[in-house]
Amino acid sequence: MLSRMHESTRLGRVARWFGWAVAVVLAVMAWQVPVAAAESWQAFVTSANGLTQIDTGSDTAESPVLPVGTGLMGPVAIAPDGRTAYVVTSDTGQGQPGVIPFALTASGPVPETAITYTGTSRPGFVSIAITPNGQMLYVADFSDDAVVPIDLTKSTPAFGRPIPVTGGPSDLAVSPDGSTVYALDGGITPIATATNTAGPILATSLGGNAESFALAPDGSEAYVPITGTPYVYPVALPSGRVGTGIDIGASTNGGEGIRTIAITPDAGTAYATAIATNGDPSVVPIDLATGEAETGIDLGAATSSTGSPGAIAITPDGKTVYATVEGANSGWVVPISTATGTPGVAITAGIGISDWAIAITPDVPPVASFTVTSAPPGSATMFDASSSTVQFGSITNYE
Repeated sequence: MLSRMHESTRLGRVARWFGWAVAVVLAVMAWQVPVAAAESWQAFVTSANGLTQIDTGSDTAESPVLPVGTGLMGPVAIAPDGRTAYVVTSDTGQGQPGVIPFALTASGPVPETAITYTGTSRPGFVSIAITPNGQMLYVADFSDDAVVPIDLTKSTPAFGRPIPVTGGPSDLAVSPDGSTVYALDGGITPIATATNTAGPILATSLGGNAESFALAPDGSEAYVPITGTPYVYPVALPSGRVGTGIDIGASTNGGEGIRTIAITPDAGTAYATAIATNGDPSVVPIDLATGEAETGIDLGAATSSTGSPGAIAITPDGKTVYATVEGANSGWVVPISTATGTPGVAITAGIGISDWAIAITPDVPPVASFTVTSAPPGSATMFDASSSTVQFGSITNYE
């Protein structure tokens, strides 16, 4: 009798466990998780008019935001979480250059407390980069041959001790693992982010006419256009070995020629801005697998201008390139389909656009929020995720 009672109890426990397990499976099947947001990344462009936001889903621009008393705005970098844009300015409103953080809200960018340079020199800040963890900013000071760090983890971020480099740095890029900042300064100087110390300069054969560069997504190579020539040079990292130049066939046109470069997330193609042989602004695709330049994309018709090509950025899905063009009385951003190589309608974005003055928000996942509706054993417990949010755009589906 006792053994039967024990057996009955054991079977009851098994039955209850089985029912609970089924309920859990059903609950998981009913759990709706937001997995994708609408393809509506935001591009941010700086000009003499301020910071302009462009919705990449509709290719429409909002009115520029210019904090009172600030000087000309230049390079821009966006935090990895997509919530802050950091913009270099010639004057933060205190008579000194610095960086203005903008909170990126659904209603537009909102300027926050500026980070003002308080050193005795008058630096020339020309480029800005942020580490993948969002904790450190680095600003290139062309005038003082230095790179200046800003620790964003401090309650009041401030410019740190300048890191001397070989020449005036014109551009910066951070390795994907965040361990190294590379400064373009007549070569490429690596800076260890753990210690903020510069290593020996690499690739000195590039010379002083290199003004911008881009890292491959895995950080194994840098691609460096040489201003005044039609050549882009691949540089292996961390060795610094310079490869064979890629001729993009662009006219040097009085020393302008090739300008800036960006690489698609799949590392398949680089896009370089240049002045074409007819004098029009253009973008030239480069097949990185073959090292061959493809037919240039003329932007003159889109802008009705023979203006100067400038900054370039690519959406996280690699489907659209955004290139800036500076005309005599206006500036534009031209979207280009990477599938067809066709430029879209030019977007007016203010005058005085610099060569490093565009950045696009990263691919940030939705913030999940669940409401649980319990159910009796054997029935599905519902997890409603409809209150989940995205910073920009909208959630397109749940799984």
